Amino acid sequence: MFSLRTTRIVAVAVMALAVASCGDDYPDGYSASADAPPLTREPAATDAPDDGAADPVDDGAAETEVTTDAAGSDDGAEADGTTEAEGSTGDTEAEEVAETYAPNGTVEEVWALDNTFRVPELEVEAGTEVLWINRGRNEHDVEPVDDTQEWGVGKEGFVPGDEYRHVFDTPGVYDYYCTLHATPDAGMIGRVVVVAPEA
Repeated sequence: MFSLRTTRIVAVAVMALAVASCGDDYPDGYSASADAPPLTREPAATDAPDDGAADPVDDGAAETEVTTDAAGSDDGAEADGTTEAEGSTGDTEAEEVAETYAPNGTVEEVWALDNTFRVPELEVEAGTEVLWINRGRNEHDVEPVDDTQEWGVGKEGFVPGDEYRHVFDTPGVYDYYCTLHATPDAGMIGRVVVVAPEA
């Protein structure tokens, strides 16, 4: 069969190939600057030190009170173009729901480069579509840090040249990362801050 030396050479070659496939690319238009500091996620401004008290669950969406129209209708349609969150009863005294907004036609781009998102933090009004474009040479993905959120794209759908779009219709802070090149707190990470449209 194979000698011990041949087996070791093959093993070293396979490990070198595996390490090189996710290594830093040389500086070019696809990569972040080699001098750039690594990205780490700062705690959100709403995060407070753990004092042992039970904190309410933050699902990433701001809660606002929803009112019904003058006729008392609770069909979900609001006079200002907003809607109640799905599953809401319209009873504002009994519950608070996150306000959602219709798409507003605005599109903001985020480039997925090799090992970084450019722009790493984006502030948009609710109803804005964010367009991620993979302008790198490697596969990437866009996954929300909060795995209860149902948006994002896997590596199969985000190879070099691919695009992914999502309309953020609810105010809140949406942290995301590339699971191939980051952890939820460091590396290839990003944040979309969604604010309510100005009245």
